[in-house]
Amino acid sequence: MKRIYLLTITFLLIAAPALQAQETKGTRTWSAEEIARFKQVKVTTVPRTAGGKVTNGQVDLETLRQAVASPLQGEPSPALNAEDITGTAVTLENFRGKYVLIDVWATWCGPCRAEIPSLKAMEEELAGRDIAFVSISVDENKEAWSKMVKDDDMTGYQLWIGQNHEFSSAYGINGIPRFILLDKEGNIINGNINRRPSGRDLLPTLEALLDGTIDHPTAIDYLKNGFPRESMVGKPSPAFAYPDIDGRELSLPDLRGKYVMVDLWATWCGFCVQEIPHMKTLEQKMHGRNIAFVSISVDADKAKWEAYVKEQQMTGTQLYAGDDKSFTAPYDVNGIPRFILIDREGNVLDPNMKLRPSNPDLLPFLEQLDGI
Repeated sequence: MKRIYLLTITFLLIAAPALQAQETKGTRTWSAEEIARFKQVKVTTVPRTAGGKVTNGQVDLETLRQAVASPLQGEPSPALNAEDITGTAVTLENFRGKYVLIDVWATWCGPCRAEIPSLKAMEEELAGRDIAFVSISVDENKEAWSKMVKDDDMTGYQLWIGQNHEFSSAYGINGIPRFILLDKEGNIINGNINRRPSGRDLLPTLEALLDGTIDHPTAIDYLKNGFPRESMVGKPSPAFAYPDIDGRELSLPDLRGKYVMVDLWATWCGFCVQEIPHMKTLEQKMHGRNIAFVSISVDADKAKWEAYVKEQQMTGTQLYAGDDKSFTAPYDVNGIPRFILIDREGNVLDPNMKLRPSNPDLLPFLEQLDGI
């Protein structure tokens, strides 16, 4: 029988009385006991049982959910007292009267750094509007933060709080980047946005909010489920044109007449690497059929990608996109691996395939395609 594993964040909880928030004149005050709930986390991989409990003495999921209590939508944000690049103290009161998009990040965080160009572009697009872009560094090394902010000419409000700050604890931040949106009164619209600046949803949601065409509850829905837009299915796919492992450029139009299954991946992505042996097997079983398997790497390090492809003797078509987002941005790719299926005329069949190469149902699904 297959064993299913769950990546669980287990909190080191301590015995304590029931923790309740104090309300003072409509403003929420976070007590020391509440803040103490957010302890150093330990990540473990343990078997999941049918009942949703976690074995091996780890905390069950319901206890975990209760432990990770965080500020609620509509409540005042926990207070912030941070330093800007000049050492000047800054609080959230400084931004009262504007919406505030907070980016919690660190210089050592690759996904955080990857969002910086898109965040800059968003700031430029919304310049002069009633919104402040506040980047909060949790770097332990303040000098590293200061150097990067200056060297990269980072825009917006650049603040530093370091590690183990009460602001991070109150929001239950245990992973970055973390994006938070506040209203003009400092209340929380969304305390954990799953739409990033590099995606397609965040900017139009903010624009609609600033224009007054949507209300806060609608903005919350858009930030959770995506900004409403027409389905890509049946429409021409955005094109790609990238070099292969030998430096020869291949584009999507070059594959016209064949189905195309695209695998967006990177060498550092564990879930991507797990799919590679299954992709090889799938390619072998579909050899000679009217379908092209195209793996597009988003690795920053091209040499590392080249070495990995050769060492692993990866099959199919191996292309390198690097940080180019001309293909991934229209698909709103904010996580990998991502599989996309395109038909013989270059139209989108499935922009986000749920069936992965490791799923035995994928092969019979592909085999029933018309003209395959």
